[in-house]
Amino acid sequence: MDCEICGTKLEDDEYFLIMVEGAKMKVCHDCRGSGKLLHSINRPSPQNPLTRQARAPSAPKEEFELVEGFGKKMQAARNSMGLPLKVLAEKLAEKESFLDRVEKERTHPSIALAKRIEKELGIKLVEDATPTSGGDVEELLKKSSKTKGLTLGDILEIEKKKKK
Repeated sequence: MDCEICGTKLEDDEYFLIMVEGAKMKVCHDCRGSGKLLHSINRPSPQNPLTRQARAPSAPKEEFELVEGFGKKMQAARNSMGLPLKVLAEKLAEKESFLDRVEKERTHPSIALAKRIEKELGIKLVEDATPTSGGDVEELLKKSSKTKGLTLGDILEIEKKKKK
């Protein structure tokens, strides 16, 4: 079989069916753009099963969270250093209005920015958000086994103990 546009020899199991001005044509790979593609006949792929490689479990990502009262700590440290907000904003390459909102805790800085603020002001704004040591969790699991698992209330208790 030949391409109906350029005359190239076509394999029986590899050609394209296109529509050119209302006429259906069997064409080669090079001529398939000459019309609207209706159907593609391709060679069947070899029957080699794909082997999937098992991924090694990735290390758990470290998660951080802002400490409670981060804005007040930031403002107190900045004031004790006698550093105007405008100067701090320039040092951190951030907008003064954004840092003002962070100090008033109307917005939360990214963890990266919080770490830069920590470095500049010499304070601690970020803490590790990993689960508690396990003693509290195990105790709550024993207590909640009657209820068939942790409830939202149990999770809130864990969070309260973690913050203390």
